[in-house]
Amino acid sequence: MEKVKFCLIGAGRAGMVHARNYEFEIANTEIVAVVDTNKKVAEEAAKELSANNFFIEFEEALAGEEFDAVCIGAPTFVHAETVIKAADAGKHIFCEKPLSSTLEEANQMEKAVRRNQVKFQIGFMRRFDQNFLKAKKIIEQGEIGTPTLVKSVGRGPGLPPKWYCDVKRSNGLLAEVNSHDFDSMRWLVGSDYEQVYAIADNFKCPQYREEYPDFYDTAAVSLRFKNRVLGLIDGCCPATYGYDARMEILGT
Repeated sequence: MEKVKFCLIGAGRAGMVHARNYEFEIANTEIVAVVDTNKKVAEEAAKELSANNFFIEFEEALAGEEFDAVCIGAPTFVHAETVIKAADAGKHIFCEKPLSSTLEEANQMEKAVRRNQVKFQIGFMRRFDQNFLKAKKIIEQGEIGTPTLVKSVGRGPGLPPKWYCDVKRSNGLLAEVNSHDFDSMRWLVGSDYEQVYAIADNFKCPQYREEYPDFYDTAAVSLRFKNRVLGLIDGCCPATYGYDARMEILGT
């Protein structure tokens, strides 16, 4: 089988997790180009991944290398423009979550993908996790009756990058971390959100309070789905004790 050739866009932590899987773990995929605005990062990533070329700008990669698809691990605030450029170039797309910074951007991205008839996937891996798949099956088989309450915990270790701290560019913790919780909850209960209420604060990062007054590291969300199921989400980053992802589903 001919390998699917990928261009990695954004060689940071998340991007490199995906790229290493494409290059070393999946038999019919390979990384042929790397794009990162930091030339040294791009060069080092290309060397590790045995990519043919590295570039500073995505347009350079489109002009200078043949590939079938892109893996977007770049910051959220460039997702929309990158997805639209990739779709218009006829490239299939894997994009890290969250999808975009605004609903308007998300709508533009969807239009570009549909207009160009390219494949698109967002990085919500819980839909493929064996434990979540088992929970989905149990719910669909009616083993817990009708779901009534869902509680989800999403916490991540380590200080976030500086761009993340500007909530106008990232939407903060609820988007960058808890988008997994929002997605997996609506997938499991089979309904969309009707009411959402969130509160948040900065308890752990006083060094950001002056430069980024809207930054928050801890959040609590209460919500109701259109099918009447109630939900709770709690999020934190940085979580001192490490990564934590848990969910409880109560039924009748």
